[in-house]
Amino acid sequence: MLYIPILKNRTVEMNVLEEFTKKKLWGPYIIPLIELVQEKTKTNAKNTSLDEIKELLKENHQQLFIDFFRSTKLNNTQKSIQEYLNKVNRQSGFYITELMQLQEVSEQVVPVISYLPELSTAEINNKLKNDFYQLHQHFIKIALRIQASTFLDCIPVLENLLDKNSYLLIDIGTAPYSNPVFKPVWNAAENLKKEKNCTTIVLNDNRPSNLYNKDLKDKSPIPEIDNGLRDYYLQIHCDGFGDYAGITSSLPTNGGRISPAGIYYSKDNNCFISFVGRAAQLSEFSEYIAPSIVESKYWNEFSVNHHKFCPGCQKIEKITTPTDPYTGKSQAIWKGITMSHYIYTINEYAKENSH
Repeated sequence: MLYIPILKNRTVEMNVLEEFTKKKLWGPYIIPLIELVQEKTKTNAKNTSLDEIKELLKENHQQLFIDFFRSTKLNNTQKSIQEYLNKVNRQSGFYITELMQLQEVSEQVVPVISYLPELSTAEINNKLKNDFYQLHQHFIKIALRIQASTFLDCIPVLENLLDKNSYLLIDIGTAPYSNPVFKPVWNAAENLKKEKNCTTIVLNDNRPSNLYNKDLKDKSPIPEIDNGLRDYYLQIHCDGFGDYAGITSSLPTNGGRISPAGIYYSKDNNCFISFVGRAAQLSEFSEYIAPSIVESKYWNEFSVNHHKFCPGCQKIEKITTPTDPYTGKSQAIWKGITMSHYIYTINEYAKENSH
């Protein structure tokens, strides 16, 4: 099993990347994918995100997929994101130039070739070919992120490009993975895997972007997040799956009200559980949400060892320790907790189920 958590280069996700990489927690079953949305993680940072990634990889032996967010619908997002993504998505060759900054760590980087959903079949196939040949001169391994809706149209080109060093990432977006409409896609992917000896992964975006904290029920499983792909990927003969690690794939919009909630993954039930504050106050994170998680049956699913080494659980325990100054009074911190606990748990699950 191979699991691919998709992390954007925002502060929370880059902190998760750094912590897992430095503590060597990814393991052989996980390769993170960084989806670049802006030039710098923080606007006042000296270095670009690509510089930070390069330094991190030089100091740590870790493999990483590098992709770019593909959309031209950027009206509500921050100016720095709009400016960067306009270059990525409108300037031919810009993203290749960006990737070239990672040549020094090219053995650890797997560039991802992806495309805007509105492109025609001919444009997509041309882009796949041109970008593949340019990147293959500098990187040993290449990933092709193909949207399920255009997958069948790309097969002739994929047959020419894929080999044992390729990753075929089939992105189904928000669609249900078990929809019969995908049957021809899974069959074709299985044939490509057999013929080309490539690694096939299904990516999905399983947390609806319109699912807000205010909609969640306290101490309840979240039915809107379907995590079934964790097991279903085996039925369609793929090598693994990927997702956004319990958070939404959409870009942040400006503004938003305080609505405290913590989301905690249950391995036994393969679902996410919501713990919701009683009032719109940041103090609810430390006074109610963290203690509720620790007292729950979902917390008790996990071993003492898990709680000791899982970065997400470590933070929850710190928040519930009265003598610790770490209060966790921030929705951003809890995003990181959700992601860290989920990624750590999927790694454990992969170890337990590796054949």
